[in-house]
Amino acid sequence: MPAIPSSIIEPVWDQFSALLPPHPDAHPLGCHRPRIPDRVVFDKLVQVLVFGCAYWRIADDDCSATTLRRRRDEWIAAGVLDHLASVVEAYVDLVWRYVMSRLSDPHRAADATSVSFQKALAALPNFQPQRRGDETTFRCWLMTIARNVVIDQTRRDRPTTALDDPAAQRWLIDTRRGPEDHAIADDERRRIDRALAELPDAQRQVVELRLIGMKGAEIAGLLGMTESAVKTAYHRACSRLRDLLSEPGDGGSPR
Repeated sequence: MPAIPSSIIEPVWDQFSALLPPHPDAHPLGCHRPRIPDRVVFDKLVQVLVFGCAYWRIADDDCSATTLRRRRDEWIAAGVLDHLASVVEAYVDLVWRYVMSRLSDPHRAADATSVSFQKALAALPNFQPQRRGDETTFRCWLMTIARNVVIDQTRRDRPTTALDDPAAQRWLIDTRRGPEDHAIADDERRRIDRALAELPDAQRQVVELRLIGMKGAEIAGLLGMTESAVKTAYHRACSRLRDLLSEPGDGGSPR
């Protein structure tokens, strides 16, 4: 099974390794097998968390499934595994909220998220990381896969949930924000959903991707646009949304 490229995992390891407690050698005479390095176990546990692989599938001659489970339990007891899980879950959350916003159905979105990560796992050996400042293109690469999965699904099936269904569009909201950001009434959210549905598809996608936390360069790479075109589309979308939400009637009420 291919390993996650070091350009992606190295910054996470730097954070994680700083949290690990020292492990004293309880056998000073060396009458035991050497301890498997934490980095080896870390790389394999990341694959378990990201791709949902079974331990026996990740294990090999250098690191057994038993070692993975023991080190996992050791790190849970030390209270450091939660940090790793939170970093990994951020990728899953990013893909989930995007596909949910496009498919508008929790079951189809769950399937699309699973398929996206399966395809990412299969494509990892061909991934060529590039850097833009302090960021890698991994998120853009992953979201491109998710977008293609969504396109394939929408070609096969038509959405069964209306665009103005708040059960669908609430997944655009970043759950890490404060509670005051989520104090929007249901009728207000429906107004926003209806306004989003009025936008041209390219503008709507730019807004949706910004709402799930993607940056301008990432959106440009994902949609095949220039960064300036993304900025223009975003500003036009915001202007149009302001107009729609200020209209009386279904579009909104004057402010």
